Amino acid sequence: MARADLRICGTTRLLEYDGGGHREPRQQARDLARDRRLLGNGWERFGYTSDALLTNARSVLADADQPLGRAHRPERVRPWHRLLARSAFTPAGRARLARRWRVPVSGR
Repeated sequence: MARADLRICGTTRLLEYDGGGHREPRQQARDLARDRRLLGNGWERFGYTSDALLTNARSVLADADQPLGRAHRPERVRPWHRLLARSAFTPAGRARLARRWRVPVSGR
């Protein structure tokens, strides 16, 4: 029926990243048809933008905790923040990567 980015085992919840390509008219039409199929088969799909994943990971974690009946503990997001800090998605991570590749760092 469909693949998902993250299935919360033991639940019907699916968490997915929706990049900019998902807003192209043809892709959006396919996505909406897929969402209806998932819903019709009892699946709950939660979609997230890159901004949500990069700046609001606590709410994504809360959305994963809720169907498990697990208490939400915001501190559990710390490993994600540590990985993110070392990634190319942060200024410090980009600078570290530029040093490794020996290229100048842009002001972005």
